[in-house]
Amino acid sequence: MRVLVLLLFGLCALPANGMSVYWGGVSFSDWTNRELNYPNLASMMCSGTCSGGHLNQWALEALDQASFDYFDVSMDYINGREIEGVIMTPMINAETVSAYQDVTGDQTSYIHVYRIYASVIFFEFGTKRFISARPVVLQYTDTLPNEASEAEIKQNFRRLVEVGIAQSNLFTELFQKAKSTKPFTFSQKYARISDLQVSDSALSALGSMDRVDVWADQVKRQFEAFLIDATDAPLVPSMSTSEMTQEFVATFADASVTIKMPEEVPFNINVTVDNLRKIEQADRRQKTLCHAVALRLEIDGLLSQIFNERLVRGRESCSVMTIDKQPDDGYYFTLSLLSLLKQASEQFGETPNKDFIARAIPDNPKAHQNFVRAWESAFKPEL
Repeated sequence: MRVLVLLLFGLCALPANGMSVYWGGVSFSDWTNRELNYPNLASMMCSGTCSGGHLNQWALEALDQASFDYFDVSMDYINGREIEGVIMTPMINAETVSAYQDVTGDQTSYIHVYRIYASVIFFEFGTKRFISARPVVLQYTDTLPNEASEAEIKQNFRRLVEVGIAQSNLFTELFQKAKSTKPFTFSQKYARISDLQVSDSALSALGSMDRVDVWADQVKRQFEAFLIDATDAPLVPSMSTSEMTQEFVATFADASVTIKMPEEVPFNINVTVDNLRKIEQADRRQKTLCHAVALRLEIDGLLSQIFNERLVRGRESCSVMTIDKQPDDGYYFTLSLLSLLKQASEQFGETPNKDFIARAIPDNPKAHQNFVRAWESAFKPEL
């Protein structure tokens, strides 16, 4: 399958202090269906003179303030017939907004969670090879007495991408993640998150949540960002489809080029959300509410499985609240699951946290050694 990526090139050039990559402009992982998949962000895309600002303008404003350790960024035009060059593009993979009811007595409020899933993608123009990606999941949470209007939703997405509105900005975060990237070095051991499954018992705990497949894809993308943050491993990124991406098409002013993902990904990561369990205990005017989660994490190599552990989050998922509060279980199960995945990601290294592992994997006293071995095999940076 192919994913269309539209790349827009600027007019000026930044001074080069070392090796340079070409600026590709902001892109979407599914350009053809951008208005369907990214209705708010796609409306902020503009390639010409636009009033009120647009994605490429804000990206360039953030780029002006960014610095990179191993490369500079050139704004020169690229001719589609050239045979050499590394392209850098901030690629938007998904936008989501979820509204959760939070009921206390006779008062109902709505927790809105806005997320943008994006990556800085590097690929080689001459050989058409993918090099690396640095993902960011940017989130903004807002609580309102009613569900947000379309105008409010669009404005809140804008606050995540326009430079200067909020403290955290998508493009600033992306360029910070790319600061230490070496875009002229190819890895020999790419990994990818191949699958994230939700068991039947976990599905029933999620209740009336719409589009569990979309929810699972969001969790998968977040886990991908956690792993790269924790290990700096070269993961093949998730795109906006459930199919495994093998290539995508970059479209320039005068040509289009098929960019090839690694043909063989040596390490595949699989997650199964095994169980979600709500535990509630009342005590007079307050109650303790726990949203416990259990998951299985597996990593398969080319010839054998290198990691297989079941992790749980129990007491850490508990909070105390008033007896008449009725929180949305989907919201709190998501928070608990993401917390467990983040902490699990941080154990892949030379010195995993044995206290966390003892709580999360109480039945395997040697689990910390498995994290170290998996890190050495699949995630340890190459020299």
